[in-house]
Amino acid sequence: MKPPLWLYVLAAIVVAALIAWGLWSFDPFGRRKHAEAKAEVAAQQTHVEAAKTEAVERVIRSEVVIHQVAQEAISHVQQAQGSDAPLDPAVASAVRDGVERLRKPPTPSDADRPADAAGSVR
Repeated sequence: MKPPLWLYVLAAIVVAALIAWGLWSFDPFGRRKHAEAKAEVAAQQTHVEAAKTEAVERVIRSEVVIHQVAQEAISHVQQAQGSDAPLDPAVASAVRDGVERLRKPPTPSDADRPADAAGSVR
């Protein structure tokens, strides 16, 4: 006696369900692990991008504040009494020399180093 067709169909469905469950639960190709790793990397990148954006916004706000303060100082100096008078050449020379010293880094000399420094090359 031959089993009915519906029994074959039921057996095929049960086998297919077992195979699907096995592939899903055992994850032989590591798809679930890869998806979880990608989600974690995306979350970290989002955090890093948010930190970068915050840093850029802080720098921009600082630059705006510096610009505003500088404009106020310039305006204050330009409105001061005697601001239209020419600058004394000696004062102008001293200011230029001071700015030039600020632009050039100091060069270390032998006088700056201790005489008995270990490992010093002379």
